[in-house]
Amino acid sequence: MNKAKLFYFIFYAAMAALSPFLTLYYQSLGLSGTQIGLLAGLVPLTGMLSGTLWSATADATRRYRAILLTGIAGSWVATFFVSRATGLAGLLPLVLINAFFAAPIGALIDSSVVAQLGDNRADYGRIRLWGSVGWGVSALLAGPVLERAGLSWAFTINLALLAPSLYMLQVFDRVLSTRSAETLVMLSLITALALGLMFVLIVVFLPGGLVEGFNRFAARLKRRKDAPERLAATQPAE
Repeated sequence: MNKAKLFYFIFYAAMAALSPFLTLYYQSLGLSGTQIGLLAGLVPLTGMLSGTLWSATADATRRYRAILLTGIAGSWVATFFVSRATGLAGLLPLVLINAFFAAPIGALIDSSVVAQLGDNRADYGRIRLWGSVGWGVSALLAGPVLERAGLSWAFTINLALLAPSLYMLQVFDRVLSTRSAETLVMLSLITALALGLMFVLIVVFLPGGLVEGFNRFAARLKRRKDAPERLAATQPAE
């Protein structure tokens, strides 16, 4: 089940690099509060409807892994085009398409892991915990990077982290069944390029962002410590 832990970690790390910062990104594009609320509100509604459709299709065809792969790949492509869109008219259809493809991913991952556990289903919680760890680590690191590099880089980090998820599914679904060395090499090269881009981004922007964050925190503490002294200095002598 180590591969399931790794998949959870990487997948939810990808989500945490983008989801918490979407509202700020929309604001940076000049969208109003009403427009941002529209985008945020339609996503779960679309996911609820499409999730039912995806679940019925998966149960009817028994192609759970293929549908999971389709969902992640479709979400990957849609996320890329969302990063290029400007204005509500361009964002709205792409955000809804992304929600359509992303809807079945979480449920299919969970059901697949539970099915593989068999009689050891009690271990599911410990495996699923790695998704929370991935989310926390990614959100912690993404903040300083995006503060320095710009909010649009959230999409780059998200797409780079989703690449290994697609890689793992493709290896399990195609390479192990066909034993194709050419397919394995091509998938490995694509994933290595995506991870290399993310590594460069973190090396360039993260250290300065963390230092700047710690400096701001220290300056804030110093201001609070010096506040009583400044207040006393402004009081007239009796």
